[in-house]
Formats: sequence, structure tokens, C-alpha cells
Amino acid sequence: MAYRWYGGKFLMFLTGAPLFNPELDNTFWLFLATGIPNYIINHPFWATIIDISLVILAFLGYVRQDRVKITWLFLILFFIQSITLEAYGSSHSKTVICIFITLFPFCFRNDIWIRLWEFARYYVLYVMLHSTIAKIYYGGLFEPHEMTNILKHQHAELFALAPNGLHARWIQFWLNHPGFTDFLYFMIVLTQAIYTVGFFTKKFDKLLAVIMLIFSILTYVFMRIYNLDLWLLFFPLWFSSVYFNPINKTYSSSNNNDGTFKFIFRRITFSS
Repeated sequence: MAYRWYGGKFLMFLTGAPLFNPELDNTFWLFLATGIPNYIINHPFWATIIDISLVILAFLGYVRQDRVKITWLFLILFFIQSITLEAYGSSHSKTVICIFITLFPFCFRNDIWIRLWEFARYYVLYVMLHSTIAKIYYGGLFEPHEMTNILKHQHAELFALAPNGLHARWIQFWLNHPGFTDFLYFMIVLTQAIYTVGFFTKKFDKLLAVIMLIFSILTYVFMRIYNLDLWLLFFPLWFSSVYFNPINKTYSSSNNNDGTFKFIFRRITFSS
């Protein structure tokens, strides 16, 4: 939330915006039809209340052990904030869904929590593998100097506004060596394809989690694309089923210790 505030992703920074751009997104259009986003964006008081409430709920969800109701309320307000911001800011972000995917398991307990936690794990595997398939299906992998063309397009305004800057010179180096960029693109496809292994075993989850962090950092270095939201999906990979024992103690009912331990034992046995 602190990072989102730093990036201007709070309603208080956008109040009074006259235009909105829902693009071809049915969820955006349906929610805008309720009139809620328009009311919020034109009433700074309520915009500020939602922003402050989200920060407080995030803090409470972090420090409290029983966070089910807190998480539900947080996600509802965050949904309102996100759609309002992205519609009126015309800045649709696909990585914001990672926040919902990672936090949604905490709206439940016990077996449902575990299933949704595993769903979050499979979701990040799907994102990475789908990106690989898209590069192959649409021919990007077979297009000559594809990465060179992407870098030119991605940094066009950088070369126009700050051609002598450090980042511009860094990108220019790669543009001057198309052989390097071709190899870089191939490595991107290969790295994302590695996540296929996660659909068959969880033995390499920690390695995949570290690769994802490195991949996100290099995405910013080369493309200036912020993927901090994607980092949240590091946790479902890092804390996969082999680590459910201590987590289940937290999320199981304290009124039925016998049932709790049977549940934990059943889950560990299944994971093994």
C-alpha cells in the first residue's frame, strides 16, 4: 500500500478527473453503470475515507490472527478503489489481479484456504506459461530481431526526452547489438517455459519463486515495466504444500484440536 501511494495509486490523487476509459472490459462497464466510481471521484471526502480505510485494514490484517472479515472488507474496498483509479486514470494494470489472487485465500479457513492458496500457486504458473505459448503462437519467437523492435517501441519517448540518460544509453547498447537481443528474447521464452515443471511437481517451487523475482527485476531494467504486484505471487510458490503445517495451526478452529490435528495430518500425507 505504501508503494501504491508512492506511485499515485490512491483515490485522493485523482479526485475531479473529468474523463474515464473502461476500455473493452465488461467488469469495468458494469461497475461504472452503478454510478459508484463517478460519485467517489467527485467527492474527495469519500475518496480519502476509502484510501485511509484500506491502509488501516491492511495493517490490521497484518497484525491480527483472525483476519477473515478484515480481508473480505479490504478486498471489497480495494476492488472499488482499483476500478475507479484505473477507469479514471486510463491506466489499466493486469498485475493488480495478483493482489486479489494472493489475498483471497485469507477470506477463508482450513481446506478452502489451502485450495485457494494452491490456486494462487497454479495461477502464477499459468501466467508464465501462457506468456511463453503466446510468444510461440503469435510468432514472436520466430520474428527476426523481435526484442530489438520491442525495445525501440517501449523506449521511444525515453530516446526523445532523455537520449543522453543512463537508461537510454543502456538500451542503446542492446539496440546496437541485435544478436544479444535475439539471445535475450530466447532466454525470456525459455525462462517462462521452465514453469511448466510446476504443474507436475512442487520440488522446484522455491527455485521458481526466486526466478520470478529476478525476472521481474530484469523486466524493469530492460522494459521499465513495474511488476511489484506480481511479487506477491512469490509467496504461494515459496510456501507451497510442504509448509502448510504451521499455517494450518493458525487457520484451523481452536475449538476442535483433535479435528485440527487430523486435518493437518491428512494434508501432510496428501502432499507427500
